[in-house]
Parts: sequence; C-alpha cells; structure tokens
Amino acid sequence: MVQTTLDSYKLVIDGQQVDAAEEATFETISPANNEAVGRIAKAGIEDVNRAVAAARRAFDDGRWSKMTPLERTKRMRRMADIIRERVDELSRLETLNSGKIIVEARADVLNSAICIDYYASLAGQTWGETIPMNGPLLDYTVREPIGVCA
Repeated sequence: MVQTTLDSYKLVIDGQQVDAAEEATFETISPANNEAVGRIAKAGIEDVNRAVAAARRAFDDGRWSKMTPLERTKRMRRMADIIRERVDELSRLETLNSGKIIVEARADVLNSAICIDYYASLAGQTWGETIPMNGPLLDYTVREPIGVCA
C-alpha cells in the first residue's frame, strides 16, 4: 500500500499545536530510501518570539516558577511515562527520520525517558550552599529559577 499523503507536524507553542507564522513547512526525508516521510512546520523568528513570550508568561504567572518541587517532579515523571507508553510510535518515527534500525531507535526513545526520570529526581531536590564566615555571620546561596532563555 502506497501512502499518498504525508503526516503533518505542527509547532507546539503555549500548549497548542499551531502552524508556523509564515506557514512555512519542510519535508523530512528518510535516509533509508530518500522518500519524504513527513511535513514539518518550519519555525521562524516570529514563532520563536511567540514561544519565548509564552514561556515568559508561564514563568511570570507562576505556573512553572512557583510550582512546588514535588509537582514539578510529578509532571516530569508523567512526561517520561508518556514516552514509554508511546515507545512503538516514537521508535517508528525515529527510524523513518534517521534510518537507524528499530532496535536502536527503541533504545534511544527509552533512554530519553530514563534521562527525564533522572532530571525529575533532581527537580525535587532543593538545596543551597552554606559558606563559612568569620564572626557571627551566616552566608548561604539558594538556587531559584531566573526565567526564560532562548
């Protein structure tokens, strides 16, 4: 059976799947057979600015910056769980995109979930550093989110 239409993939900005502002797309080509396997939204400067503005709003309104470490950990672990739940689909896409064998693609996908789990465990760690001082002084550092970067 020949696929006559390509799957299309949009940008995700502010939690929504959206077209690129200039409606530009590109085809991703499988190195296995040089055939197009998908049409991808091509982000431009305006799209980057929209994504940064959305991230800034999420930081400023506290959705992420004021989230408790426990909640942040839960969300990141859920992301890893979703990757594991969709391992077959994601492995197939990676195989089409990169040309690597499915076994390697599956290992890569599962390793990405492991990495997210690791960083999720760090999200729940809140610690600072105490620096010895002369006299009756206390000097310490606390790590806090500083905002959006792109």
